[in-house]
Amino acid sequence: MSVGRAFLAIPEHFCVAVIMGYFFAIAFFNPNKRWYYALAYLVPVAFHGLYDACLMVNNVPTVGISLVAVALFIGGFAFSIWCSRKAIRTHLTADESQPLVIEPVART
Repeated sequence: MSVGRAFLAIPEHFCVAVIMGYFFAIAFFNPNKRWYYALAYLVPVAFHGLYDACLMVNNVPTVGISLVAVALFIGGFAFSIWCSRKAIRTHLTADESQPLVIEPVART
């Protein structure tokens, strides 16, 4: 448990901060998408809670639960990189005369 926390705690907090910022930016720049403020709170809390729960469980095999924590970390990291790249692309292609609009994640 301490090894997982030692190496993954700071990057995991980076990931949840990026995810929070992505949803917050969508809500801030799109007045008709105010419910994204709730997602800006709930999605990072869910990632962080699942990550912490996996590292704090003591009565199951440590290797299996550690793999779940690492998988959650990698998934959160990949999602935060995707959010960052999408926001940067939107910023670079934005027309300076128009307000910046970041479209939310497409539902499939």
